[in-house]
Amino acid sequence: MSQVLETFNKVSSIIKELLYCTEKEDIEKVFSNNNINDFSDRINILRKTMKVEQVFYTGKKKITLEDEYQYELDIFVEGSWRLLA
Repeated sequence: MSQVLETFNKVSSIIKELLYCTEKEDIEKVFSNNNINDFSDRINILRKTMKVEQVFYTGKKKITLEDEYQYELDIFVEGSWRLLA
């Protein structure tokens, strides 16, 4: 149980840090400082920060996790999600 609480607290702390980020470099620094290297984890944390509930894919072309991460990163930096969150 303490492991779950520790993970929850870590993610909450990262989200708080990300809310102050407006540049890709700042976001990358937050992830690096917290040893979050997996693209899937980074994507999930960015979506949680932006309060994304569900993502729909309509294209038939598969994209890599790195491409998906870059897409989410661009959306985060663009910032219009802040008006909706």
